Amino acid sequence: MVRSRGMEDALTARLFTRVWERLIPATRWSTRRARASSAVFWTLSMPFMLGGEVRRVRATVGGTSVEALFIGREKRFRDLLRLALPGARVESLGDRARLRHGPALEGSTADLVAVEVHPWAQPAFARAGWHIVPESIRWKMRVADFPPSDARESLRSDLRKIAKNGYRLEVASYHDQWPEFREQMLAPLVTRRFGDWAWHPSESMLREIGRRARLLYACRDGERVGGIVVVLRGKEAWIPFLGVRDGADTHVRSGAIAALYKLTFDWAGDNGIDEIDFGRTCPFPYDGIARFKRKWGLRPAADPLSPRYAMRVSPRSELLAEAFARRPVYVLDPAEVRRRSVLGGERLAAFCGSRGTVSAPLV
Repeated sequence: MVRSRGMEDALTARLFTRVWERLIPATRWSTRRARASSAVFWTLSMPFMLGGEVRRVRATVGGTSVEALFIGREKRFRDLLRLALPGARVESLGDRARLRHGPALEGSTADLVAVEVHPWAQPAFARAGWHIVPESIRWKMRVADFPPSDARESLRSDLRKIAKNGYRLEVASYHDQWPEFREQMLAPLVTRRFGDWAWHPSESMLREIGRRARLLYACRDGERVGGIVVVLRGKEAWIPFLGVRDGADTHVRSGAIAALYKLTFDWAGDNGIDEIDFGRTCPFPYDGIARFKRKWGLRPAADPLSPRYAMRVSPRSELLAEAFARRPVYVLDPAEVRRRSVLGGERLAAFCGSRGTVSAPLV
């Protein structure tokens, strides 16, 4: 099952996003509410996932080409070739088309096929040998495990930079300080990172988050150079947003984001927090933001509201086998997803091309 033409309509897509925004905070409040919210979200999404737009492309690296077939919204697949085949030249193979029924995929000769799927369709795809790839994964860690005992030199260098630059923590009122944080830190950073793909949360989502949120600032030389929103649920914390002033590279290079991580861990430890969810990334563990989270000791976890796609890689393509061996992608655990449709608590594995599928996390 894949998305219908109506999902491409801007108004429908906006409504779908608003439903997601309304439900995602609830998945952080309690296990019971998380399961209920996930079930509601995927039930409402079903009508939009009965068909999808087909795109055929060719990717060429060093004179070797592969053909790919994507079915669903373009956003779902924009990172797949870019991250699996860095530097590839990608060209379209003809006009886009519409597909309403999955059986048409069986005759495809493409080297790589990716189809946006509903969770209830996952078991059928998995039993047929497809990998289920989440669009995003979450990164979590027990506060007591920070700093990690096997900290790499990159993390030790960041910690030295934080100490050298004298960063200190300021705890502010979320409601009073939110406009400054959103307009001068959050929006500039996400726009610089993601450009036209940047997501800006709605006011209703911000109000819901504000019920349990704290706003922490990283200060240097008397100036607030970065901020982070911490949402509390008992002894757990969720980080939905962070930003740096003006989105400036100078603040990033001087360690502002690293300081936000370090100061948040310190604050959590002082306030009896057991675990922190540091937000989402794409499913490629060696991508920049995911790699940054991994070095802090954070571990990947499935996101119950993440869209996902079924991916099939031809065993005949040596280029793709080698590409995924070098740059794996997280997938939902094949053994688990073959048994049932899971709306929460899924385990992750990693598809490594010629090296097969291994248990997560990768190190």
